[in-house]
Amino acid sequence: MIHDYDKNNNSVLENDEVKKIEDEAFSNLKNYNYFCNLTIGKCPFEVKQVRFFTASLLRRTRVVYSFFVPVQKKIRREEKILFAIYDRTYFCSISINKDGGLAVKGIHPANYCIKVRDNTEKSYYDGSIIPEEILLKKW
Repeated sequence: MIHDYDKNNNSVLENDEVKKIEDEAFSNLKNYNYFCNLTIGKCPFEVKQVRFFTASLLRRTRVVYSFFVPVQKKIRREEKILFAIYDRTYFCSISINKDGGLAVKGIHPANYCIKVRDNTEKSYYDGSIIPEEILLKKW
């Protein structure tokens, strides 16, 4: 993918290269809920849109997508939020950046506990793949 989109081989994705990635390799993920698995309380939440997409290169070996998932829903204090991002077909390998992979906007972060954990209940391929998820709950 890097060779397809970093056309000037400078190991930096320029604005036009990012736009091309968004158009050709990212926008279709809408058909797959952007690989996002979001549960608020006990209810699955369908991710219908994302905003502020960007892409960058990590150590010249990985393409990193960053985007914002808007949630226009009032969340009650007792509800926990589970967010996982993975591709059940394993065509794409996805991992969560534990050092800043989640930013919570519109709330006071000090009121929330954020934890990255493995979710063995959502494992697939006979348990050989265990998705990581982010647990977010109010104190």
